[in-house]
Amino acid sequence: MKKGAKAILYGCLATAVVLTAVTTASLMNKKSVAHAEPETTITVLISSIENKDGRLLLKADPIAWYQGDEANKIFAERDPEGAAEIGGVPDGYYIVNDDKTETTYELSDQAEVLMQLLNPKEIKWNEEISVSQFVEVMDHKENYDQTVFPYHLTLKDGKVVKVVQQYLP
Repeated sequence: MKKGAKAILYGCLATAVVLTAVTTASLMNKKSVAHAEPETTITVLISSIENKDGRLLLKADPIAWYQGDEANKIFAERDPEGAAEIGGVPDGYYIVNDDKTETTYELSDQAEVLMQLLNPKEIKWNEEISVSQFVEVMDHKENYDQTVFPYHLTLKDGKVVKVVQQYLP
């Protein structure tokens, strides 16, 4: 083989090795991103929170929460007579809960908890409380039953990392 042909062959081989390495690195990077679990938010009705083996387990019934025009649209689809009679949802929201199956979620002890009506006599938008305060408030239903409110839960890596109480007028 001549020197010029060898140089071209080695050049092509080197290029192929570099392209393979770059492609492999790129694919490996994409694979790790694809498996990273993004945060998701769901809306639920919480029935209880219990401490089991050092883990806080939150039992809740997932619901569909609609506001504004979307609430009016879903209301009209599901109850055309009622929507025609009153013209739309009375308080600007509509809840759909066709399946009342409860699901258990693990509540992170570092979760952010934001309440709207911790005290029934005073609205404080996004009042931050600790997870332990939240557990206590949810457990004392005789004072002011916080389980009547929907909650928006942010889930990450299988745990609840944020809880936001939904204000109901």
